[in-house]
Amino acid sequence: ISLNREISHLIEDEKEEIRKILRLLSDDLRGHFDRINLTLYLFEELDFLNAKLKLSKLMFANKPKVSDSRKIEIKDAFHPLLLIENKNKNIETIPQDIYFDNMHRVIVISGPNAGGKSIALKTFGLNQLMLQAGLFIPIHPNSSMSIFHHIFTDIGDNQSIENELSTYSYRLSRMKQILNDAGKSSFVLIDEFGSGSDPSLGAELAGVFFKEIVNSGAYGVITTHYGNIKLLADQTQFAENACMLFDEKDLNPLYKLKIGQPGSSYTFEVASNIGISKNIIDEARSGLKEGIVSFEDTIHRYQRLMSEFQLAQDELNIQKKEIELYKREYENKLNKLEDKLSNQRFIMEFESKYLNLGKRVNKLIELYRNGSSMKSILPRLKKIIEKESNRKEEKVADLKLIKKRKSRTKETFKIGQVVRIEGTKQQGEILDLKANTALLQIGFANMEVKFEKLEKVQTT
Repeated sequence: ISLNREISHLIEDEKEEIRKILRLLSDDLRGHFDRINLTLYLFEELDFLNAKLKLSKLMFANKPKVSDSRKIEIKDAFHPLLLIENKNKNIETIPQDIYFDNMHRVIVISGPNAGGKSIALKTFGLNQLMLQAGLFIPIHPNSSMSIFHHIFTDIGDNQSIENELSTYSYRLSRMKQILNDAGKSSFVLIDEFGSGSDPSLGAELAGVFFKEIVNSGAYGVITTHYGNIKLLADQTQFAENACMLFDEKDLNPLYKLKIGQPGSSYTFEVASNIGISKNIIDEARSGLKEGIVSFEDTIHRYQRLMSEFQLAQDELNIQKKEIELYKREYENKLNKLEDKLSNQRFIMEFESKYLNLGKRVNKLIELYRNGSSMKSILPRLKKIIEKESNRKEEKVADLKLIKKRKSRTKETFKIGQVVRIEGTKQQGEILDLKANTALLQIGFANMEVKFEKLEKVQTT
């Protein structure tokens, strides 16, 4: 018992000694609290910056142009999470383009289910939020964006048993907040606009909500299946239709956003593709009003043409890249051939000059052998020597000019610079710089000229 008591005392003494040491350390460090706090803050900032850098590399992110202007042009925008996930799976992610300005503030996206409407909406919303959080984002660096003071969202099913809210009740309460607070410095994102209630009644109410959002001056992206919203977007100033392209032949979505046209929901086509009986689909179609069928058929035809046009344009872009590749190969071969011909020409001219020089000297030697005096031959020989000396000086000058021309490379010039084509009075502005040539605008015409034939124009 005495031994246990002694051990217990020793343990308490050890704990007290630890507390004493900790108090002494705390007292010692208390005087350095501000410095420790500052160091901690710096470590947190460095860790945050490092995390931002790693995320940017992971998404191949860029910094877009940001201005107070409400002219927004987003090019090659990727959904950040989808891009990272598809990259890990070696799956291609299709980028989206969208634009806003004072005349096109609200974009209404329509199209088939599982066609990419919600992903497109979230793509623009996430990129906007990430930009305003100080992050680089996965879009083209030539994109231009703006900053909004308020961003309103209504995305997904927000049914709440706890708060006794149905899906539609929640969406109405959210819509109330948007209508009350949205203004010119707001960005609105609404997915499946007007859904959750009776389609005919919900569509009418959604139409009024849509007009109010547009009139508020807010910018935004809305997805919908309602035909009246598509019609309103076409008829309402400051609104614009957009659709997700769909391949009607294979009944597969193309996951590409197209601005300027409404999209069909392809309700019956998707049902047929899943395997729903044709008789059931025909019966459902026959129950539709004639105007609705006509409207959907018109959208079908228009979207089919646009999908075919998009596919043809994609094919054309591929062919253009191939042609550009062949063109570069041809230019390289042509340049090598021109260099080879130039060397051959130089050798031939060199041999021809010295052959003529030898003939003239031999002629003087023959005259001397035939009895002509040295006094009469020397002036002629001197004249030949002087002429040949002048030619050498001209050759040196030519070599200097050639060296100067070869020093003119892509780095010598810049886009927007005014240059002159050597040996002429033609001046032009550089529109584009390629590997060995510059594209010039001379008057109303464009001309591609090699760098070695261009010289800078001195501006005053």
